[in-house]
Amino acid sequence: MYPTILIGSFKLSTHLVLNLLAAIAVGIFANYRALKRGYRSTVNEVINLVFYLALGVLGGAYLGLFIPYATNHLAGNPAPAQWWLSGQNWFGAVTGGSLAGLLYCKHNHRPVGWSFDLFAPLLPLALAIVRIGCQLAGDSYGKLTSTWLAMRLPDDHGLWADRYPTQIVDTLINLLILFALLSFERWTIQSGKGRGWPFEGFLFWLYVLLFCGQRLYFEAWRG
Repeated sequence: MYPTILIGSFKLSTHLVLNLLAAIAVGIFANYRALKRGYRSTVNEVINLVFYLALGVLGGAYLGLFIPYATNHLAGNPAPAQWWLSGQNWFGAVTGGSLAGLLYCKHNHRPVGWSFDLFAPLLPLALAIVRIGCQLAGDSYGKLTSTWLAMRLPDDHGLWADRYPTQIVDTLINLLILFALLSFERWTIQSGKGRGWPFEGFLFWLYVLLFCGQRLYFEAWRG
């Protein structure tokens, strides 16, 4: 559809642009949520956190992509040329970012569960934005289908066909998860139950559970 934006002779990946917008959105709303909870961070702390998370997210995203390719290679199925350009693995990105965040919290003596709950509702927001980039680039396209769900959509080679609208539905589901997490968080506060869940970090693990649920549909429809 629109895998690149042409600015004169310069080509800019729409997928990359949406990934950057997702990261910016998470940063802005994370700061807003922290301020609402009475926490103010220094500039150096923000820079260090961004550096840690960027390393963790990118490392996890590509490691999550490398492991299945390496496994297939050992099984006698060679990986395609330039496999590292085929995308990133979101579950790997969340895992890598979580490990980086854990190390950061431990090193700087920050509450781990509280920090993870702070970011939990922002992860589906980020993925919803990323999926818009996937839609524009034809990445993560759906399987061919003749059911009523079919939409005329391209794959990553620009071949149009009737497919499951994986990117569109995944964007909507992630926005629904965002709404569910924020609603649950707000309900517990307004009901006078304080934190309202069994332990710090519960909201983050609730997101992981919901993410795994939506991933079942995604992998079933994905081409």
